Amino acid sequence: MDEIKRIPVKLVLSDYIITFEYCTWKSQKRKEGKMKIKHYSGLEARDYFRKWVKKIRTMSNAKILDTVEIKETRQEVVL
Repeated sequence: MDEIKRIPVKLVLSDYIITFEYCTWKSQKRKEGKMKIKHYSGLEARDYFRKWVKKIRTMSNAKILDTVEIKETRQEVVL
């Protein structure tokens, strides 16, 4: 029997801090917040944040102001 060769897959995970502002349903005032997300790319972290905002009932009209990668917290995951 031949041996099956495995191709290693590496993922690099980083922490991203997303700065955003939103309106509340009752007071309609703009508030600013920050959220820390661990993901493998900045664009995917932004998409994850947008999906998360849709689940939160008290937030509306959320806008992403800035996305910053924290380079000290990089992790390599070998699958």
